[in-house]
Amino acid sequence: MSQTPSAPSTMTGAIAAILSGVHTSLPGRVEAYDSATGRADVSPLVGHAFLDEDGERQVEAYPVIPGVPVIMPGSGGRRIKYPVAVGDTVLLMFAEGSIDRWKSKGGVVTDTGDDRRFHLSDAVAISGLMDFATAADASPAIEFTDAGKIQLGTGTFVPTGPTSDQLVKASAIDPFTGQTQAVLNPTNLTTTELAK
Repeated sequence: MSQTPSAPSTMTGAIAAILSGVHTSLPGRVEAYDSATGRADVSPLVGHAFLDEDGERQVEAYPVIPGVPVIMPGSGGRRIKYPVAVGDTVLLMFAEGSIDRWKSKGGVVTDTGDDRRFHLSDAVAISGLMDFATAADASPAIEFTDAGKIQLGTGTFVPTGPTSDQLVKASAIDPFTGQTQAVLNPTNLTTTELAK
């Protein structure tokens, strides 16, 4: 004889079913990256668990999410750009509403044209996420130390005097002003000073 489910268990099941379609954030792996557009195809690294019709727990992998915008630091029309490689781990964040129109046109989107919420296709990726098992293997190209030093690869730059507030220039020409600047010598960074 089958039992009729109670109202609380029916409500709990309905809420669980709704929440199973709400995505907030997941780690992902870059499968392809286009540096010209800043888009990546990303595989979520955590599977989706659910109960089947027999009440058995099942797990399935999410599909690859194509065309995910990769966030890199920047503002005011300038940004830091660095390579993103196939296999890199990112943090996928899922927007509250559809971002299709915003991705294609930018600006304010009053009507998204789609009422989906927290959907896989509305992901953006933040690069740099690492699991604890591989974090120790990553060697930073640029590191700001607790002692106030800037570690560049294997060399160290110690900001001194009036130059400490200036930007480290990567080339002899300042890309913003066009003026010639001193170039850091990576073999002797502790004694090299930036031009004023």
